[in-house]
Amino acid sequence: MLGLGRAIGTVTRIRDQRLAEEDGKIEAFFKPFRNTIAPPGTDDWWKVDIYSSLQAFSLKGVSLIPEPDTPVMITFYERETPEATELKKYVYKGTVVENLFDTPNVTFVARVSGRPFWKFNKETVSCSVEVTGNEVSVIRQHAAFSVAAKGLTRDKSIDWDHILFDAPPTPSTVSRNAWTEEIKQYEGMKEEFLKEAKDTFNLNDKQMEFTKHFVENDTGISLLVGPPGTGKSVDMAAIILLYLTLNKKYRKKGSAKKILVTAPSNVAVDELLSKCIAAGSEKMGLKLVRFKGGKPSLKRDAENDVAMAGTDDAAETLEDAYWNIMEATLGGAKNPSKGVHKDREFIADFIRTIKGWPKNHASKNDAKAYLGLLEKLISKEKGTAVQRRQLIAEKDELQEKLYKAYWEEVDAAFTTMNGASNDALASFEPTLAAMDEIAQANLGDMLTVLVPFPTIENAVGAGDPRQIRGRALAEGRNEFFVIQLESVMHKVVNRRAQTGEDHTLSYVQLEVQHRMDPEIGGPISDIFYGGKLIHAPVTMQVQPVRETWKDCFKQHLGAAYDGNNRFAIDISGEKNQSVSWKGSTSLCNQHEADAICQMIKVILQHPPPANGVRVEPHNIIITTDYAGQESLFKVMLQRWTYRVDGVEQPLGGSGDNRVRVSTTSKTQGSEGDLQFISLVKNDVKKLGSVKFIATPEFVNVKWSRAKYGQVVVCNMQPLHTAIKNGYVGWVLPGSGKKKAEFIKMITSFWP
Repeated sequence: MLGLGRAIGTVTRIRDQRLAEEDGKIEAFFKPFRNTIAPPGTDDWWKVDIYSSLQAFSLKGVSLIPEPDTPVMITFYERETPEATELKKYVYKGTVVENLFDTPNVTFVARVSGRPFWKFNKETVSCSVEVTGNEVSVIRQHAAFSVAAKGLTRDKSIDWDHILFDAPPTPSTVSRNAWTEEIKQYEGMKEEFLKEAKDTFNLNDKQMEFTKHFVENDTGISLLVGPPGTGKSVDMAAIILLYLTLNKKYRKKGSAKKILVTAPSNVAVDELLSKCIAAGSEKMGLKLVRFKGGKPSLKRDAENDVAMAGTDDAAETLEDAYWNIMEATLGGAKNPSKGVHKDREFIADFIRTIKGWPKNHASKNDAKAYLGLLEKLISKEKGTAVQRRQLIAEKDELQEKLYKAYWEEVDAAFTTMNGASNDALASFEPTLAAMDEIAQANLGDMLTVLVPFPTIENAVGAGDPRQIRGRALAEGRNEFFVIQLESVMHKVVNRRAQTGEDHTLSYVQLEVQHRMDPEIGGPISDIFYGGKLIHAPVTMQVQPVRETWKDCFKQHLGAAYDGNNRFAIDISGEKNQSVSWKGSTSLCNQHEADAICQMIKVILQHPPPANGVRVEPHNIIITTDYAGQESLFKVMLQRWTYRVDGVEQPLGGSGDNRVRVSTTSKTQGSEGDLQFISLVKNDVKKLGSVKFIATPEFVNVKWSRAKYGQVVVCNMQPLHTAIKNGYVGWVLPGSGKKKAEFIKMITSFWP
């Protein structure tokens, strides 16, 4: 807990410092939020788009942007009327909410209360922003540490105290995997599990080895080490679906088996859910829910100071994202959420489900009463404050009962690790924890998954310790930083690598990669995995979408393009240098962004050849290391357009058909057909100053996202010259080794 406290203190201090530097300069646009629930006589509520340079800063890959539900205060000095001469102080308090529409340039969105002002909904105001309380994730991790300090190991269950805290192993005369012991009584279940994994999911030998470990191990934990593209998510999806379907088939008594599926990032959670859906979860009759949050009770809001103060009645106002979705769902409108699995998101699915319960459902009457209360609260009729408080109290009481009934019908909940501690999941009783990208998960992440769910009897985790790991904040000034840095997977893998001894846990490592064309995957294998990755036949097949952009490159690049699936474009010279993004420490490079957007435009407009298909925005991903460049791309993708069949469309696409752009630290777990990489950093006076973008884990993740094509745009010629001439900045003590992988990757683009 001391390590967590010191790390969070570092984030808070740096964020406050950055916000203070922008005092009075942050732009905020206030929009009226139709106040559906606040009683008469209280302040109005506003949805505020906040424009700040904060999004261009990070601390070792950790974003400084406050997360939803974090209390904030917005202050500005303005004239009371356009004609007035004196400035008055205006203060608005509220909380950060989810940016549902992912508007470019908007740093974050807040919901605040306060009196109307004449500039609202017309123009921005210049203001100061202050974060006035702890983020919800911090509160959750502190709570999880407090419980874990009392011990997590139980008889006949996983020895978490030993695995997570290196406590001496707790002796046990029986298996610590209750599920593998239970299925021994169901004749044929294990055999069918393995047969279906092989026949239906077409798992290879190494994937099958891991699946067999899952159904036989006596520790309760199975770990899968998967280099990029080796199918660890496919294996995880197979285990998730077979665990659910076969438990339903063979087990006739006892409570249902359920799964909590988590990962450190939303990207990884969505990717794994997509794999499960693609594998046929709906045909199997499984109910999978994407959980991104639910509205806690008002009582809990008040206890944890999550709801914003200002007036006593302010606690009655619910999160605007929740009510927007709720009202849309009640009215049959489209869910406004930006999520890729928006139709499976908990808030909307919860309302749809309880509305659809048949008359003979045990909770039908409660559901009918609850929906009636929601209609009253959302209606324009304003009762007294006392009346509305009573309605909300009744709603919360019914909601708790309905959550329990709802989660009994859900087979698997998909959420981030920190999101697993949300109150709305309290009634969910998973028996299996399936954790993807577990090498990124630090101790606090793990505890927010395990502590709230004592029903978990076994766990499965997949990841790659050679890719980006959890961040250690305040390193060097925090003697507990290793706890934040080292994941369970690092402990297990590193012990074998460093000492030759096995940890109490064993692991299986995959070796056949199914994602990257051999031109792309070859350097990854050679540089990071000793050349041991095997390229599956599928990576060598003709891909119609690739034929289209190769035809496009031939036409537009001429003799400069040699037909390779992987190449670099040089954007170098003093006029193409990187610059600070809006005065922040993060960089951007307009020239690289222009080149990439222009290539995307001609590719999307290019008519497919006979053996090709039209390239769509969703086929393309853009990867960069700098948040400033990410922000620049998002703005350009919205402002630029391309034309197909006479129709003008935004270059970045729309809805689910979008060009995906993200920083390297946020892209792990994702993949794209054609990848553009923007290195950004270009300083003609310091060619070797590549800093964090050259660290091995960033190089690995960045260059392993592409399936069929990869284009790197950077100052390639100067980098190659510097490497060839033995630039001294890369051979100083300690730095030559650190940048060895980066040097090899750059060199791989040259004959």
